[in-house]
Amino acid sequence: MADGSVPQELNPLRKNNTGYDLRYLLIGSEGALGIITAASLKLMPKNPETITAFCAVSHPAATVTLLHTVKGALGDTVSGFELLCDFGMNLLAEHFPDDVVPFEQSYGWYVLIEISGHAGIKDELEETLAAGFESELVLDAVVAQSDAQREDLWRLREQTPEANRLTGAICNSDTSVPISQINAFVAKSDAAILAIHDGLRVNSYGHIGDGNIHLNVFSPAGTTKKDFLASHPESRKAVCMAINEVTHDCGGTISAEHGIGSLKTSDLEMYCLPGKFNALKSIKAALDPNGIMNPDALFSD
Repeated sequence: MADGSVPQELNPLRKNNTGYDLRYLLIGSEGALGIITAASLKLMPKNPETITAFCAVSHPAATVTLLHTVKGALGDTVSGFELLCDFGMNLLAEHFPDDVVPFEQSYGWYVLIEISGHAGIKDELEETLAAGFESELVLDAVVAQSDAQREDLWRLREQTPEANRLTGAICNSDTSVPISQINAFVAKSDAAILAIHDGLRVNSYGHIGDGNIHLNVFSPAGTTKKDFLASHPESRKAVCMAINEVTHDCGGTISAEHGIGSLKTSDLEMYCLPGKFNALKSIKAALDPNGIMNPDALFSD
C-alpha cells in the first residue's frame, strides 16, 4: 500500500465475509491504490477434450443467438466465443497472407468457438452446429481436427490487433455492452462513425460471451492515417466520442478490460455516475493521501 504496509489476502477460502474485499478493490485499480506483490491461484484439472470451430454468420445478432444455442446445448464448457468481421479478415490477409479464412467465399461475420469438457463433446458441438445449418443460423463452419488446425484458427483472432496496428487505426475502443445490445451497438456505432466521414472503415471484433466489443476505425481506403488526420484533425476525437455515446446509450461501459489510464480520465468523469465517481476519489484519497501511487491514472487531478 502507499504507506508501505502489506495486507495479506492470499487465503484461498471460497467464502470470507469479514469486511471490504481488498482483493477486488485492488483488481482494476491500475496501481492507483497499491501494488499486488503476490497471488494465490486456483488450479483446475485439464479437460479431456478441447475443440475449436470457426463459423460464418450473417450479422452480429446471429452470433448472439448462436452463443445462446451453444451454451444451451453445452453449458459452461464454452471457453471462447469471439466475433470477427470480414473487413478485419481482409486486413489480416493483407499483413499475414499465410493466415486465411478457411472458407471458399467471404461472409460478413464470423465466430470463433472453443469448448473444453468431457470426452465426446466434439460430437455434441458438431450436432449443435448441424442444427444451426438447418435453421440457417450458421452459414458455413469448420471444426479443427488437430492441435495445428486449432492454432491456425486462433491466429485469425490473435493476429487481429497486430493487423490493426500495422494498418494504423485513428481510434481504438475497448467498450462493453449487455450481450443483448451487441447487434444494436455495432449498427449504431457504424452509423455514427460514417456520419463523421462516410469513408471511414471499422473493424469490429471481440468477446461475445461478455459483451466486450473492440472497434478499430481506419482512414478511408487509399489514404494514410497521417494524411487523413492532417486534413481532418477533429476526426479522431469525434470518432472516439461517438463510440462513447453509443456505448452509453446501450447501457455499456467505456472501458471493459484495458482500463482508464491517463488518456480516458475526462471520459471517466463524463460517463461515470457522480456517486460512484465521488466514491472512487474518496477511496483514492483515503488509501493514497499523498497521491504517490500511479498519480496520472484514473483522475485528471
